[in-house]
Amino acid sequence: MLYQVAVGDLTRPIGHGWETGVDDPLLCEDIQACILLSPEGRISSADELARRLRSLTARRAQRELAQARAARDARRRRLVRAAIVVLAALTVVSSMLLAWSERSRSLHHRAANILTQWVHDPDVAIAQAGSASESIRSHLARIAEGLITSPAFTERIVGARSGPWVNPEAFWRSIDGGALWDHGEWLELCHTPDTGREFLLTMLGATAVEGTNRQKYVAFCLLGQLAGSDGDWADLCARAGRLESDPGVVSAARWAAARMGRDVPYDSGTSDAVHVDLVSGMTFVRLGGDEAFRPGSPPDEDGRFADNEDPPREAIRIEPLWAGVTEVTLAQYGAFDAAFVQRQIDQMKQANDIVAVDPSRIAVERVSPANAARFCEWLTSKAASAGSPHVYRLPSEPEWEYICRGGNAGAFCYGGQESHLRYFSAEGSPLYAVATAMPNAYGVFDMHGNLWEICSSRYRQSYNDPPPADDRADVVMRGGALYSKPRACRCALRNFVPVQVEATYIGFRVVMEKGPVP
Repeated sequence: MLYQVAVGDLTRPIGHGWETGVDDPLLCEDIQACILLSPEGRISSADELARRLRSLTARRAQRELAQARAARDARRRRLVRAAIVVLAALTVVSSMLLAWSERSRSLHHRAANILTQWVHDPDVAIAQAGSASESIRSHLARIAEGLITSPAFTERIVGARSGPWVNPEAFWRSIDGGALWDHGEWLELCHTPDTGREFLLTMLGATAVEGTNRQKYVAFCLLGQLAGSDGDWADLCARAGRLESDPGVVSAARWAAARMGRDVPYDSGTSDAVHVDLVSGMTFVRLGGDEAFRPGSPPDEDGRFADNEDPPREAIRIEPLWAGVTEVTLAQYGAFDAAFVQRQIDQMKQANDIVAVDPSRIAVERVSPANAARFCEWLTSKAASAGSPHVYRLPSEPEWEYICRGGNAGAFCYGGQESHLRYFSAEGSPLYAVATAMPNAYGVFDMHGNLWEICSSRYRQSYNDPPPADDRADVVMRGGALYSKPRACRCALRNFVPVQVEATYIGFRVVMEKGPVP
């Protein structure tokens, strides 16, 4: 072929397929230019072919550069097209997100307004929540959970009042050791209006059967406050008072049943944590004690005194004990001093213009610390004579506060708000009736208000001071009385009384040790 090109003899045809043996496109072009039948564009001489061949390397570089530029331009065009597509997609997505965000804000705002209504107009709030769409209900549940766990008291109130309707799981989870349990806002449900009461009572009834002990305790307290005299709820509470084992649940269920007109006596046979004592006629609940209990109050607690409530430098060990569920009653003390009790009953009748007093339901008052201690000694001696190895005594000051708190670190056994104290203090009863207000979570009644309660400890200005050596030193009394302001009924408030004084508004509670008589 090259010979033909060189001599210019193109009369002989060149076979097809020669291109398959040449892997260089430029060389193929040069060869193709040599064998063109038409003189136009054909390489006319060997010199011209030689020049083409000599420039082959340079032309290859130029072609590669041109191809690279073309490929780069093509990539740029593709990237621009892709960017335009992405930008358009982002614009669409952004518009959709903006619309979704606007709708979400609108739903959130509507849900927040419904929740706010729970404080100002709960009837309206309950109706609006009941008819709300699924989207709004989702926002209600999410907002309510944040309110229930909020550090702000006002927000927890809204969360507590609305929780059973819009997020019951978060509500009961908080009762089982969360903010509502610690601070006591679950008591806000005592304000539930009639429109929401049937729904709430149904939920409380289910929780009273299937919940944890804390949840059951709260459920029975609220049932007792809200259910009225409904026979079905009375049956539920009475049954639980007989069958439950946790003392807090037992006392709450019995209290609720009594509020509905159904008296359920304590029964030692259903719980090893409840003891109906035949010697004293009292009922005791078993408390497990505390390895490192710190009585007192934090510096920022409302109503505290500057120094006499400072916690001790070292924690105090509280041994397991049995605590009387109520203050000592007239009937119980009357077995020790019948004449004293009769005089007190006569005075009550005259002062309050009443015909009869039930001594089993009224706490004895005006008992001096010395006589309260003698009463306990008399019970211990009586138990020994009956062959019962029990010791009866007054609680020490740290023991009293441990019993009072019921496991709560707040100012009161339920939390810190004074407005809730009325549910745990026997208001409006000049006769010092026992067990008419809610029990604390340990199953013990009347630790706030009613009567000041005498302790066995001698008063000292600070827990960190040494105990007085003089047996005539003043005795600690705790808990406040009917006349006391809420701050005087706090768990940590300390007061004192001379050992021989028989004063109005002062009573006492007994603790028991199951062990050998000394």
